Amino acid sequence: MKKKSILILLLFACIGMVQATNPIDSIHRQMKHLHGKELLLAHSNLCTIAFAIDDSIQELNCLNAYIQEAQRQDNLSEEALARNSKLVCYYNYNMTEQLTTSLPKELDFLAKHKLWSYYYESWSILVDLYIYQNKYRTALREVEKMYADARKRNSRYGLGVASYGMGDVYHHMQNTNEASRAYDEAIRLL
Repeated sequence: MKKKSILILLLFACIGMVQATNPIDSIHRQMKHLHGKELLLAHSNLCTIAFAIDDSIQELNCLNAYIQEAQRQDNLSEEALARNSKLVCYYNYNMTEQLTTSLPKELDFLAKHKLWSYYYESWSILVDLYIYQNKYRTALREVEKMYADARKRNSRYGLGVASYGMGDVYHHMQNTNEASRAYDEAIRLL
């Protein structure tokens, strides 16, 4: 009986050690000693792991912590990346309401800081959502607004992202001629 108790105790100790050495726990332990860019990289790695294990709650928690740390460090590019990733997370987990309600605020933030690449990439998520929902006319109107916005701002990248989105919309509408023209423009611009 005594041997069984010791074996069971050792088994639980081994299980505890295995659980304590998973990558998430390891990164959390390291984060206590990190600062600056290394700490932001650790946050980014946690988000990547949460994405890989397909856990929406953990991924959103990681992204919120990443955004807060980027704000604390006044690192706009990392904050923009994390905000964009959060929108992608909403899209990936079919959190339509969160995506559509968050997007205007995120676009305002990105425009205010002139982070145009993230601005157009984030906006394109809405176009992808409409395509996924088979709302092709709505997607086309949205991507046309994006194209007009990029033209007004003289953003070559924005025009390229919008052209690619138009290509996707036309492709799903089975209009191969217009899709081909839009994709050709996207290739030229991007």
